[in-house]
Amino acid sequence: MQKGAAGAEGVGAGAAVSTIDADRRNDRRLLDAVRVLNIDRTTAEVAPAMSEAGVPTVLLKGLSIARWLYPSGGRTYCDADILVAPSTFARAKEVLRSLGFDEALHGFASFERDLHDAVEVAFVREGTDSGGRWGVVDLHQSLPLLSVSNQTVWDTLSAETETLVVAGVDVRVLNHGGLALHIVVHAVQHNFEHHTDEDLRRAIRAASIDDWRRAADIGRRLGIEDVLGFGLRRHAEGAELADRLGLPDPSLAESAFFWNCAGSPRGAESLSMAWSAPSLLEKARVVRWKLFPSPAKIRYQVPEVPQSLALAYVRVLARRRQGGSRSGAFRHGRTPPSTGWPAHEPGLQSGRSSCGAASAPFPCTA
Repeated sequence: MQKGAAGAEGVGAGAAVSTIDADRRNDRRLLDAVRVLNIDRTTAEVAPAMSEAGVPTVLLKGLSIARWLYPSGGRTYCDADILVAPSTFARAKEVLRSLGFDEALHGFASFERDLHDAVEVAFVREGTDSGGRWGVVDLHQSLPLLSVSNQTVWDTLSAETETLVVAGVDVRVLNHGGLALHIVVHAVQHNFEHHTDEDLRRAIRAASIDDWRRAADIGRRLGIEDVLGFGLRRHAEGAELADRLGLPDPSLAESAFFWNCAGSPRGAESLSMAWSAPSLLEKARVVRWKLFPSPAKIRYQVPEVPQSLALAYVRVLARRRQGGSRSGAFRHGRTPPSTGWPAHEPGLQSGRSSCGAASAPFPCTA
């Protein structure tokens, strides 16, 4: 009887745990739905405001991916990635500030900001569900890892757009060719992790051959056809497609993405930056901000302990000891110096690049 009672208690406890897990999943789905709705409403607010200020925009991902590749739902996103021309970048920032947004990197030292501002600036608005951690709006003037000029990026991508209704407002988004290219680059950038590999798999099947021809043409104009070929070959169907399009089949070491994606010794990026600094004062400045980040950056990296700066520093140092993240993945157009370190490609045996999501300045990979 005691054994039977114990068994019944075990079954009851298991059922209770399953119920709790199901409730948590439902809560998560509800939270995701609210966040997506908030981002779409934000997009519908920001795009017309930009237009009125004479700032043309292109929504890069978000709802355009969700509606095209996930017609039954399930694709979430946590910010609005908006591309503008470099000539209107400063004006776009002012528009966002007028709408109550503030820069997520507010309080960062100028040196720390320089690492990110060449590509994008994240903006948050107090009271949103981002908690000040993830940008509700990521304002782009380029894309990560491209070596062409920001103007070339704008001229190329802004010519590859269509209109999508977002929360009742017409918004310019990338057409299927431009979006297909962006999905591949995004997957390579984030090591095919999180939802990026599923986005890639679905895009390979959903996009027409004409869409992929257009993507290949865009890739050539942006100087990243090797990345497109590398990313597509993640999947067998994509490899066939890459061969059909005549895309290169490089090893990662032959690509301009190598310095950003391949595993270099920890600290190599910092050493390279210090070495290339033009003066002793600039070299010291690099070392100072690398060893002792600003309080704003520390709190940004460890938002769970905002009241204890000392504890936040300890946690950041502990993460560095465990391997940390490489800061190079979002460097804009930077190529490696001759360091003498051997080139190696960890993870490529399994068909994966090494360009990890941890190196992105913002955790959201929408």
